[in-house]
Amino acid sequence: RRDPEQARTYLKRALSVKPDNSTMWVNLAIAESALGNRNDAANYCRKALALDPSNAKAKGLLNQLQGRR
Repeated sequence: RRDPEQARTYLKRALSVKPDNSTMWVNLAIAESALGNRNDAANYCRKALALDPSNAKAKGLLNQLQGRR
């Protein structure tokens, strides 16, 4: 079973060491979204996209969070 709060804690710790990892930013966005924190999730998607503009997972989640398909 997945625990988004635990994932959030782990990912924030990992990002403090490696803040240039776009995959971790999008995974943090997924955890925040699961916790209902849509604004934080969207911001983390934007951080992932700033690091890797081709990150399809970040694009898809950001579009979903903004009500686009």
